[in-house]
Amino acid sequence: MSTQTIEQSQSAQSIFVPLTDWAITKAEEMALCHESISKRRAVFDRAVALAGVTDWLNYDLGLEADVASGDFADPLLRNGSEVADLIVNKDYKIECCIVEDGVTDFTISPDVYPEMDSSSNTPRIAYVVVRLPDDLVELEILGFLPAVELASRDLTKPIFLSELYAPEDLAFEIRAAAFDLDDFGHLEDLVKSDIDDQMMISMICGNLQESSVMRELALKNNKDQQSEELVDSPPESMDVMEQEQQEKMARVILRRLKSLWQD
Repeated sequence: MSTQTIEQSQSAQSIFVPLTDWAITKAEEMALCHESISKRRAVFDRAVALAGVTDWLNYDLGLEADVASGDFADPLLRNGSEVADLIVNKDYKIECCIVEDGVTDFTISPDVYPEMDSSSNTPRIAYVVVRLPDDLVELEILGFLPAVELASRDLTKPIFLSELYAPEDLAFEIRAAAFDLDDFGHLEDLVKSDIDDQMMISMICGNLQESSVMRELALKNNKDQQSEELVDSPPESMDVMEQEQQEKMARVILRRLKSLWQD
């Protein structure tokens, strides 16, 4: 499959991903396995949404996303729940939540609450929120919420779309999970004391200086920048790009540390 062209929304932080004929055909085949019309429609929508999110994760974020290994691929689980998950980088699940046009909030099905993963080898790491258009031309990815944040919330109450993180930051959320939080144990008292976030980010960046994960990100972004058609200015230096990546990763790690250590 060729690399998808993904456009940034002019009006918001949304990202639009082209939907392929193959994805729609496979979704139709999957939906026909269910008897009720309402279930067929729900399965079709989730299958199309998952296909679009998978393409976005694979081609734009450079991650390894796979629907076939998730619970949604199991006909029994798909029929008995509202699950819409995929596996990313072989270790984590991403749940896909579909919202209708015009809404400002949504709720998460109890079938896919974070606590449902307490004994799972592949826990949900994030909930990606999408909007599926009637014409099935492009999937709109609105943003995501980290599972570590939702774990402490009352999920019977609505979640507002304004709370979502920008879609492109999902890569940092996933890669940050690869870090052992025990490596940041010396910061526990500071995190609990509500010290200034920017100071904490600077301290966490100090731990990331020699990280192979950070260097991989910097190399990828530098390569992507060099391949752009616009050549009005030279690509940023490796040092500048690496610093930007470190700060973004540090923000995610700080969020995870707060979830771990703060009430």
